[in-house]
Amino acid sequence: MVIKGKSCGHARKLARHLMRTDQNERVDILEFDETSAAPTIEAALLEYQLLATHLTSAKHGLYETSLSPRHNETLTHQQWEQAVDILADQLGLSGQPRIVVLHQKNGREHVHAVFQRTDTETMRVISDSHNYPAHELAARQIEKTFDLEPSFGVFTREQDEPRPEQTFTRAEHQKAERTGISAEERKAEITELYREAKTGREFIDNLEENGYYLARGDKTNIFMVVDPQFEAHRLSTCLKGVKMSEVKALLHPLKPSNFETVETCKRRLTEQSHVLEEADKLREKHLSQMEKLTSEHQMARDRLEARHILDNQADQDSRKAPEFPGILQTIKLVFGITWMETKIGDAADRKRRAEQSQELEDLKRDQLNERTALQRTQRKEWHKLDQEHKPELDIKARFEVASVRRRENEFEEKMQALRDYDEGKDEWRFLNEKIFQETRKRDKIRFKEDYLTALEASLSDTFDLIFEDSDQALEKFKGMASETSIKKAIKALERRPAQFGHLKGDSLKNVNQQIELAAVDARKIHYLKPRIENASRNLWQTESYIRHLQTKKLEYLQSVPDEKLVLLRELQFAANKLDEGQWKELDPDAKHAIRQSRDLFKDREKRELADRLLKREIERDEQERERTLELRREIDPPI
Repeated sequence: MVIKGKSCGHARKLARHLMRTDQNERVDILEFDETSAAPTIEAALLEYQLLATHLTSAKHGLYETSLSPRHNETLTHQQWEQAVDILADQLGLSGQPRIVVLHQKNGREHVHAVFQRTDTETMRVISDSHNYPAHELAARQIEKTFDLEPSFGVFTREQDEPRPEQTFTRAEHQKAERTGISAEERKAEITELYREAKTGREFIDNLEENGYYLARGDKTNIFMVVDPQFEAHRLSTCLKGVKMSEVKALLHPLKPSNFETVETCKRRLTEQSHVLEEADKLREKHLSQMEKLTSEHQMARDRLEARHILDNQADQDSRKAPEFPGILQTIKLVFGITWMETKIGDAADRKRRAEQSQELEDLKRDQLNERTALQRTQRKEWHKLDQEHKPELDIKARFEVASVRRRENEFEEKMQALRDYDEGKDEWRFLNEKIFQETRKRDKIRFKEDYLTALEASLSDTFDLIFEDSDQALEKFKGMASETSIKKAIKALERRPAQFGHLKGDSLKNVNQQIELAAVDARKIHYLKPRIENASRNLWQTESYIRHLQTKKLEYLQSVPDEKLVLLRELQFAANKLDEGQWKELDPDAKHAIRQSRDLFKDREKRELADRLLKREIERDEQERERTLELRREIDPPI
């Protein structure tokens, strides 16, 4: 049993993954949070995330996990629920709302469980620290409980046992599913190409001959690899047993900055429309081949299982004892003939079932070999297509930094200098932090008010389903809760609901279910309402403080010291070199800074002052450079 999991906040993306039927042969919902008013999984997960975002300061309100047994191991739905309970105990998430979904992919079952991390009673998020050891402890306990084959883990191994090799991440497995090439095969192929190369140019040639292209990552000094299906991977994760220092030494003097970005590389590769059309046709062909093969395999398994059922039924019918007279039946019983026939029949049953099981395993193995052979053929077709349309430009021409890119780099450098200047000021940092904190505080209060309103509406709707005069019944219930206590009012509602009003003509079971939901909503309203009302009274103070901070920030932006004046003038000069396409790709902060500099330097005095300061700065840099050259000549005079 292998368990993986982490905290996350992408509710919609996770919901789409849970309900994908294009990648899974079967999708079953084992558990759904009945306390939630959400009608769908996506709505329930969004509710979990919103609780964490607005009731606490956490960004990740969900904890997603996956439980995967071995290929030959299966569990019943009840066993899966027990396994999720064991995992929840280890993670400290017992009693939290959750959603459990079963997937079957390539004949193998695995389960996804998503927990709500927010504890609504304590208004805190349950910690997810030390989750990896908790996963392994839960996996070992599940294996022991259901008699599964034990796995080898990092945290549960013996001290003298070696550390297991690191496996690939879920993102890499998803890329492998999209491309049809497993992460292990790609890693082995690129490592082999690296071993065969003696120089950096030869390594790049080997990569391109096999459909891979080196590119620059978003972070500095990161090499990336773009595969034939335009998926990007870090070069360090595509090499086994090779240090990046060795790779950089081989590629020297080429650096990541000498290569095009991943997006540019993808754009260049996808600009060939005819290649895309052929790739789409090939992809559709592969999908149809795989769907046809999958349906044929399923039909073959169904036919084999039907034949086994018929064989078992025919054998049982043939062994039915004929109607003998009483004396003959007595003789068979006395001499043990009946017992012997039963033993022989049972032995024949065991032998036949073993043969049937072996026949089914052989069929599955043959089908797996056919699937593997088809995938290998499809990879060869992809490689052939890449070879036919590989770019013919030389390496130096493709990887040389163009003048357009140099202008972009110059502008990014000036913009970063301006950001560093603003962020280095204590007042600027203080204003930004306080505005963020107060805005988040205000949004939390508003969300709590909306949440309380939704709970009250849900309680009112539930009373509409229970009582004919729901308004009067709800008033009686609230009055009893205020006079006595919420616990006594809920107990009275559960035991004697008729005292609040005339019940509707539904079944007693439905009424009890609605009363349980009403009790949950009433308890939440009782404990949350005083806190929320107390926070709402001070909301006007928070909004007034936010306006005051924004005014202070505007005043700071309008004040321009000499150092910032020089930075804005340099930014304006760098922005004038950008073309229209580069201007459209700028982020809003950069555009705002450019407009600020243009509006500022419409004033002639400020423009002349900035030019004088900039000229003085350039002269100072020239003098410093001359002094450095003189020192070098003194230390190492020319021959």
